[in-house]
Amino acid sequence: MTDGFSKELDIVGVGYRAQLKGKDLELALGYSHPVPVKAPDGIEFEVPQPTRVVVKGNSKQQVGEIAAI
Repeated sequence: MTDGFSKELDIVGVGYRAQLKGKDLELALGYSHPVPVKAPDGIEFEVPQPTRVVVKGNSKQQVGEIAAI
């Protein structure tokens, strides 16, 4: 398989946004501090828009587990 698996997530809320910090994801979810999410081996994040996150990887199970966080 060459494409792998991906899940697209939409962030809904006033002022909620996501951004990449290197390979890792940083979420602003209304707390006083940003929430970091480290990218495990085999997973990569994309942020095409500040309110959309794409989780990609070769393992369907791992992509699903990271997307559920």
